[in-house]
Amino acid sequence: MSPLLSVIVPFFNVEPYFGACLASIARQTLRDLEVICVDDGSLDGSAVIAKEFAGKDGRFRVIHQENAGLGAARNAGALHATGRYLCFMDSDDVLPADAYGLLVSSLSESDSDFACGNVLYLNSTETWRSGLHSRPFRETVQRTHVNTRPELLLDRTAWNKVFRHDFYREHGFSFPGGLYEDAPVTIPAHVLARSVDVLSDVIYYWRQREPGDPSITQRRTEPGNLEDRIASITRVRDFLAAHASPALRRQFDEFVLRSDLTLYVNAALDAGEDYRGRLMENAGSLVERMDPDLLAELPWEQRLVFELLKRRQSDDVIEVLADRREGAFHGLTRRVFGWYADHPMMHRGVLPRKVFRAGDGDFTLVCRVDRLDWEDGDRLRVTGRAHIKGIGLPAEDSSEITMTLRNTRNQRVVELPVRRLLRPDVTAASGRDTTCYDWSGFEVDIDLAVLAGAARKARWQLEVEVVAQDVRRSGPLTATTGSDVRRFPGIPVTPQVSLYVDVNPDDEVLFKVQRVHTVAEPRPVGEGMIEVSGWTASDAPADAGVTLLARLRRGGGELSVPASCAPLGGGRVGFSARLPAAELLPADLPAGDTAGDTTGPQIDPDPRWDLFVVVGDGKLRRLTAGLAAVEAYVTVGDREVGVAATRLGPLGAVVRPVRPTVTGIRPEAGDSLHLTGRRTGAMGPQARLVLRKAGGGEVHHVPLEQEEERFSCVIPLTRFELYGEHVPLAGGRWEVLVESGADLSPVRATRSLLADLPAVQTAGMQTFRVRTHRSNGVAIDVQPALGADRGAHAQRCLMERDYPAFVKEPLRELVVFDSWRGRRYSDGPRAIYEELRRRGDGRECVWISADGRLRPPGDARVVLRDSRDHYEALARAGHIFSNERAPGWFTGREGQLYVQTGQGTPLKRIGHDIADGRFGSGADHRRRLAQEVATWDLLISSSSFSTSILPGAFRYGGPVLEAGRPRNDLLHGPGSRQEVERVRRALGLSPDRRVVLYAPTWRDDQVLPGGRYHLDIRLDFDRALQALGDGHVFLLRGHPHTSEALKPACRTRGGVDVTGYPDVTDLLLVADVLVTDYSSLMFDYAGTGRPMIFFTYDLEHYRDRVRGFYLDPAGHAPGPLLMTSDEVIDALAGLDGIVPAYASAYGAFRERFCHLDDGRAAARVVDHVFGSP
Repeated sequence: MSPLLSVIVPFFNVEPYFGACLASIARQTLRDLEVICVDDGSLDGSAVIAKEFAGKDGRFRVIHQENAGLGAARNAGALHATGRYLCFMDSDDVLPADAYGLLVSSLSESDSDFACGNVLYLNSTETWRSGLHSRPFRETVQRTHVNTRPELLLDRTAWNKVFRHDFYREHGFSFPGGLYEDAPVTIPAHVLARSVDVLSDVIYYWRQREPGDPSITQRRTEPGNLEDRIASITRVRDFLAAHASPALRRQFDEFVLRSDLTLYVNAALDAGEDYRGRLMENAGSLVERMDPDLLAELPWEQRLVFELLKRRQSDDVIEVLADRREGAFHGLTRRVFGWYADHPMMHRGVLPRKVFRAGDGDFTLVCRVDRLDWEDGDRLRVTGRAHIKGIGLPAEDSSEITMTLRNTRNQRVVELPVRRLLRPDVTAASGRDTTCYDWSGFEVDIDLAVLAGAARKARWQLEVEVVAQDVRRSGPLTATTGSDVRRFPGIPVTPQVSLYVDVNPDDEVLFKVQRVHTVAEPRPVGEGMIEVSGWTASDAPADAGVTLLARLRRGGGELSVPASCAPLGGGRVGFSARLPAAELLPADLPAGDTAGDTTGPQIDPDPRWDLFVVVGDGKLRRLTAGLAAVEAYVTVGDREVGVAATRLGPLGAVVRPVRPTVTGIRPEAGDSLHLTGRRTGAMGPQARLVLRKAGGGEVHHVPLEQEEERFSCVIPLTRFELYGEHVPLAGGRWEVLVESGADLSPVRATRSLLADLPAVQTAGMQTFRVRTHRSNGVAIDVQPALGADRGAHAQRCLMERDYPAFVKEPLRELVVFDSWRGRRYSDGPRAIYEELRRRGDGRECVWISADGRLRPPGDARVVLRDSRDHYEALARAGHIFSNERAPGWFTGREGQLYVQTGQGTPLKRIGHDIADGRFGSGADHRRRLAQEVATWDLLISSSSFSTSILPGAFRYGGPVLEAGRPRNDLLHGPGSRQEVERVRRALGLSPDRRVVLYAPTWRDDQVLPGGRYHLDIRLDFDRALQALGDGHVFLLRGHPHTSEALKPACRTRGGVDVTGYPDVTDLLLVADVLVTDYSSLMFDYAGTGRPMIFFTYDLEHYRDRVRGFYLDPAGHAPGPLLMTSDEVIDALAGLDGIVPAYASAYGAFRERFCHLDDGRAAARVVDHVFGSP
């Protein structure tokens, strides 16, 4: 008998992900399926995994073919499919357990030709919204079509769909060769279908691979990728030309311009000449074929880029993209015939002025509700912002704001008096440096008496109209995804009517007025029961039966429980029922992860039940909690079953893994948070709170006080012990977790807490904000306390107004130090500062701090990066020492000396010596490098070899001081033994253990969003510790350019993550052996004479495709070059044999590169700059 569903899974070299993919199919709640795995010539262990599944599950089978590409593999699988329905899945993605059940069930109801569902991105740590799918899947609609919902043209992926097999065969769909094969099938399917079901439920997780292992769609600049994308677009355009309306064709072209081509254009900034040439030709020719009127309707900046593409003006495209990356915005100026962008290219006169004319798309309305307050028991105060993007509001009369409240049922409109508010925070958050929105704030009061006479059910929408400089825009007020407005509790309008705040799929804020018909309250009563008691409006006789009904929200399923009842009079019936928690666990509920680290992404959504009461007349009445934030929980095995009110008032039940629950957070002593919560049975007596920095690295622990079912703690926001010092939390987001033994779990916040989180605290040089995280978790956001200096507009004012004024002031005897852009007290600036202080030099010293955390010893002053004090310090300092780039606004002045200390001895090619077309060699990089080098007045060189390389690589023609590397003085100074003891104490290292420092460099081809790099860890620490024993300890040090660390990033049995340690020189000092790859640390460490091992697993790739070398590692390395983790471990075990084998090479290496490592490099720099003492 044929199966209900055929699942086609092509695979090619996906061994790390394939098992999870097939496991997610095997556990589908829809059991009647066949899984056809198509081996597209895999060379790794993927075929073995597929055969293992086929061997233990008869629904799986494997077919093999020579490598022909994904499209051909899908087509081959479809030929073998026998199911009534057909779907495809990519071999590195995963599904929630009920995905296919939901899609097939919808098709059974609707008789549509296919069903498609929502998608989230997935990586190893989290899930997040897919921008491609969020718009078409904002709500569930059955029997729809792309002609009525043209946003479905964005739904181009094949794997979030289940097709009726007859429909698929009837139209002869076939995936083409090459990349981006989905759209030439999926968009024609949307057009040719009689109807389509669209499900807002998430049914697919689209893996975004970690840097270093990019998928096909993540390798945009590789040869052929762009060309295949253009070919895919062309196929679709040809189909639409023959089968679709002009409006649909036009809509597709608009999506291509705004989405597809924009992705490839943005990639040009970091690509080489070859890619830019291919972009100009392929994308330019496509744009030429599009309707000029469509281009004219785009926002001016997009229009400018596409006009330059059409004209093949590559350098000008790069200039526009570079401006955008640096946050530069070009203001709009009102002229005789309209508004125009104040862009330099318009003034050059090389493009038509119409290219720069602002259209409707440039003047979008921004209107947000930021806060709701319940005032005096009869008014709801709404505070928010409203402005037209691009039109400044520097004064209260710069715009007019009109606010109305509209009843969406009867269209009644109520005008609301508006009070204007000064909101400089809106300007700061806008990201625009040319436009001031300070007077965009407003405040209105809604008299609830207006709503009291509403119909039994009503929805009111707040609408705003803004008029500024004769531009008029109107629309509904909205709320951001993380806004507290979404968690605002219900409030009473009258004793019989309540008001709730709703936010629809388009983020529009609605006020839902409803009469109270049923009120219930849950409470746990033991033995796995939750009692639900309350009243419902009913005139039913006393003997009428009452039933409590639970209905599963996703996928169907019902549970009925009899309730006792009693007439209460006044048209009310009281009821009480006991809900058996165990029966709310669906029979096909996948096993939960309750042990180990459970902080990763959750694939299966928590089952949720809607609760109703049914009186004798058979009418269902939804249970509500009134206005109380009621919650009741019981534990069933590894799951927690809770009954609580949703944000719109109705009661619902949820089944989820057991987690510690936070019930209260309040500020304490100005710089601390007092946290209370409800513990779980799995929390042992040594359980502790964990703060883990999102994105990798640092972890802090806070002891918990536990008593019966409660726990509490105080989080000292500014006083965490780190490497022997007390420091505040670093800038960024900190997840709140609980650790108990080997288990690590995220906390869960109660509904009442989420509606009443504490206000932002300022302590020291930082602000601390408690916020929700990943639905109902808790996190703390830490930012530098820049105050009025925050935001692009404030920075522009500092740049254009304050900095020039500071420059006119006389220079001072002021020395500024900046290490790693204010992130560390370390490196050459540290060594030079300490040499000055050792000499008793009385000059004022200032350190730049990125987040207010820096704590230099002595009397140095610390200023926040990008603060007004920072601008003034760089403008008036006589001397500046830095190991990184200067701010873009900095310009040296006469009499000022800017010393670049950060360039160590290079093994890998740098600057202009990187071959064109490789990572880090793009035109924008070289332009920014030239700007940076222009600020240098003196370059410190570590050796004669460096002196021969650095000036040419940086195109630097100024003076070079060959003084050695100041940061290495610590390795060779007279007090190094005492320093070793200090660092070992700070790291908690016992003196009898051999310290192995593993310090790889970054890979330019593993860039992360935001410009940092993935920390590619290939050394097997567990295996190393097993082989070498407890006499060894491993220190892992990621480069400052990387943004991640070990996960979990915490102390292990024999390893310590020291990526966050301030100064790598301290680590070199205590290391008994260094394991590195191509890092310049090898030259620093060579001065110690201690052994080095080189883990060069990607030597050829790094040499030929990434950076290239000035020296051949094989001919010069003072230690073995090893390709595997096992070889490194064996070498560490056999160091006694390696040291003599490389003694000659090591000696030659030290003689050539370490001749200035004598502990006096900083002294030579100070002597040269300030004179001898």
